[in-house]
Amino acid sequence: MEHVVQLGISIDDDAIQKQIMKTAEKTIIGEIKSDIAKQIFYTSNPYYGSPKNELSERAEGIVKEWLDENSDKIIELAGKMVADKVFRSKKWKDKYSEVTEE
Repeated sequence: MEHVVQLGISIDDDAIQKQIMKTAEKTIIGEIKSDIAKQIFYTSNPYYGSPKNELSERAEGIVKEWLDENSDKIIELAGKMVADKVFRSKKWKDKYSEVTEE
């Protein structure tokens, strides 16, 4: 005995296309970011004699220049953060109360 069954399938081509494009964009952008990061942070390896990349040298120069210009501010902020952390600690409060009682 044979049975004939008809099925209706609805396929949303636009939704499928949008999902594929979204996934492809994420993949391509991720690969580009990875390639850029490799180029920027690639440094010479003295054991294998790999040459330094121009992009990494530029990035290194920019970071060094920024650190030179802002080193005083960085040290001041770091000092404030450390002092704030110390003054909030229980050990500091205990020691301070001992000293002030005497």
